[in-house]
Amino acid sequence: VYDRSKEHVFRIQEDIARTIAAELGEQLGKAPLVRAPAASFEAYQLYLQGRSLWARKTEAAYLEAAELYERALALDPGYAPAHAGLSDVYRDTWSHWSKEPRGGPLLARAEEAARNALAFAPESPEAHSSLASVLQDRYRDWEAAEKLFERSLELGPQNAAAHLAYGTFLSIRGRLAEARTPLERALELDPLSAHLHTQVGRAAVYSGDHRRAVVRLRRALELSPGDPTVPRLLFMAHEALGEPSEAREAYLSVAPAVSRPVLRAVGRVAGSRFVIARVTDIAAAFPALSPDGPWGIALGFAATGRAEPMYDYLERAEPKSLEHIRVDPVFDPYRKDARFTELLERSGYAD
Repeated sequence: VYDRSKEHVFRIQEDIARTIAAELGEQLGKAPLVRAPAASFEAYQLYLQGRSLWARKTEAAYLEAAELYERALALDPGYAPAHAGLSDVYRDTWSHWSKEPRGGPLLARAEEAARNALAFAPESPEAHSSLASVLQDRYRDWEAAEKLFERSLELGPQNAAAHLAYGTFLSIRGRLAEARTPLERALELDPLSAHLHTQVGRAAVYSGDHRRAVVRLRRALELSPGDPTVPRLLFMAHEALGEPSEAREAYLSVAPAVSRPVLRAVGRVAGSRFVIARVTDIAAAFPALSPDGPWGIALGFAATGRAEPMYDYLERAEPKSLEHIRVDPVFDPYRKDARFTELLERSGYAD
């Protein structure tokens, strides 16, 4: 009978898990089912609040999540999930909003927090996944990162974020067929995540499964209408499927609203290439209007065969935004260029 005091109610989950583990015994025989809880109920609550904010994928939410994790660690310095959460916040902040190089302080903090998590909880799936992501981004240590991702999934097979991270890793490395399993598993575990639908759709575009890509990307837009990544991927899928009107309409959604009626009308006659070229020119002339920054502009120049400005904007793009450059088919015409090869090597995404 569970009659513990209110401040220790969060331990009930651990007790139940321990009881199940004891009864199942050797039938499971792999990873431990139970991880140590926080020493403080308040620290546990702060961690959960931080994780909820982190899932919003906005800069403001990340800053608030970091503060909550720090408060949790002030109450319980050895609470591994809070260390892992802090690592994810630092890494994702670097990934999406920072122009720091890989050797900068954000990824250094992310690594420190991930290693702290692993030191306090060597069997924590979150700690393994967090450190794997840091090794991938900071050092391009692909071999070590993959081993940590695999161990993370052994320890926490129900962890959607870990499946997503490993699937993205495999996709970045060009192993698109292998990436499908962890990405689809992540989506099964978290079917309402727009980000997951986007990543599954992206991998489908890159692997040539365009009908499946459309289904996933449409769902991503339903869940999160403002993501600028999705329309570009939808354009590629519809174009490959021989659906030019759908392709043009998808790309027009990243153009300034005031320009869409004219571009839509002219595009019916001039075609998709014209629409992409004009949307890209507008974004280059008015960078503040580009929803996904230099990377999105570079994609537009690449798609319309304008190599020189493409390289210029790839050089300006945030390091993390280049992670799919090795597999994105829009860059296929440039892969033999010496300048493209040098960019791949410098970014750490070469073979």
